[in-house]
Amino acid sequence: MKKTVKKITAIAVAASLFFSVNGAQAASGETKRMDKAEIHKTLEEIRAKVHKRSSEINLGECAKPSVKSEAVSIEKHEVKTPPPDTEKKEQPAVVQQAVPAPAPMPAAAPADKPANPMAIAGYTQILHSVSDVPADSHSFNIARTRFVFKRKLDDDLNFFSQFNVAGNNAEGAQMTVTDLFLQYNLDKTQNLMLGQFVMPSNYEAIMSPRDLYMINYGQHIINADHENRGNDLRDLGVTYNYRKPGETWGLSIAAANGEGINTQNDSNDSKTIAARLDVDASKDLKLGLYATEGKRFKAASTAAQVAFYGADGAATPAKSFDRKRAGFDFRFKKEKMTLQGVFEALETGLAGRARNLKGKGMFVQAGYFVMPKLEMTYKHDVFQPNNDNTATKRTVNAGGFNWFIKKGAKLQMVYQKQKETPEVKNDRLDTQVTVEF
Repeated sequence: MKKTVKKITAIAVAASLFFSVNGAQAASGETKRMDKAEIHKTLEEIRAKVHKRSSEINLGECAKPSVKSEAVSIEKHEVKTPPPDTEKKEQPAVVQQAVPAPAPMPAAAPADKPANPMAIAGYTQILHSVSDVPADSHSFNIARTRFVFKRKLDDDLNFFSQFNVAGNNAEGAQMTVTDLFLQYNLDKTQNLMLGQFVMPSNYEAIMSPRDLYMINYGQHIINADHENRGNDLRDLGVTYNYRKPGETWGLSIAAANGEGINTQNDSNDSKTIAARLDVDASKDLKLGLYATEGKRFKAASTAAQVAFYGADGAATPAKSFDRKRAGFDFRFKKEKMTLQGVFEALETGLAGRARNLKGKGMFVQAGYFVMPKLEMTYKHDVFQPNNDNTATKRTVNAGGFNWFIKKGAKLQMVYQKQKETPEVKNDRLDTQVTVEF
């Protein structure tokens, strides 16, 4: 603003000088035109005088006191207050807001990855035995090596399979299908299992071999007298299970071939029906009732079979023979102590025998943790295959320990002494390591 005022003042001074010169010439009556040299000289004189006059002018003194104070205040105000940002006022409100950076796109999941992948697990058991039997006095054995493959197909359908590849005899070792079934959940309380599975029976028969309390099953569960094989613990068919959350009881009913697992023969005239009722009597006590009734087909008897049964022997044709089982069990676990047992009655039709063989078996197991991971164990096991002949009675007393080394690994040792009539040398010491993976 100050520069503008100076320019205006300079122009006014120049004009007044110019007109004063021309006016003086006109007053003197000189009408003669000025040549170029004179004009140039006159302009130079005017320019010098304008420069001198403009340098002597004080704008502050020319302004009135009120105007001067206003000018000073305006200058101070302009210095303190920054110039307004006209660009922001001209911008729309949306433009003034910070625009967030676009979020990165999530990585796409592989198209071939299932929502519920197959779960794989398993365990192996390495067994060492020392026995009084001359032909089996000292031996190592891979008792079991099992692989489990399971998958949840949807909210209601599950697939489960288990394969056993145990056996350290290269000529006889082979993979065996232990379990293979589909489980369909009807609702939260009941389901159906279709395929090959564990049959409802006593608590020791239905548990996994990795969880056996003292390495070996009870005598009546697996024995040659009633032709109870290890494969008979499972069968091929359908099972119905019921257990309501919060209830103290559950029920399982199965209908199966009656031939056990991995058996092609299925010519029975009726199927095996098995059922089990579980009752939680209290927080620490669980009870079970179970029964099995069915048939198993057998070829016509041989002379050797008839002779084996002596007075009870008789020729039998090819037909289906009775297989009946019934019993109860209990399990009591509280703090460091365990007490559990089974009682079972058996009736079996046999080729070459005139009448069904009836017998009974029972065992009681007890344990106590003397250390956090060390449990001392004891078992009393009695089995009489033939109720009509007390000489068939066999008694086993066994003691040992379970050492839970860490999660998924344990060491078991059991010494068992067996008594029968007539007495034979068959006492044994078993040591077994179980590792889960």
